[in-house]
Amino acid sequence: MLELIAGGLTNAAIAERLFLSVRTVERHVSNIYMKLRVSGQAGRAAAAARFSHDVRAGRRATSGDLRAGTEAGPDRRP
Repeated sequence: MLELIAGGLTNAAIAERLFLSVRTVERHVSNIYMKLRVSGQAGRAAAAARFSHDVRAGRRATSGDLRAGTEAGPDRRP
């Protein structure tokens, strides 16, 4: 799902593509960002951009990689 987010798809577009309700997508997206310990729109955009960059480079991103450079540091929970 993070790959679709990084690709710029809206929650509605993701829901349609995955045959889910928009509410289900919203919940999954929220859970993803909570597990990554990323908060705020800028932090989420940075995590999605980092993931997209790693995918294009052929690397598997870890949650620590995705958190790097975001406003939620390793000791802060959103």
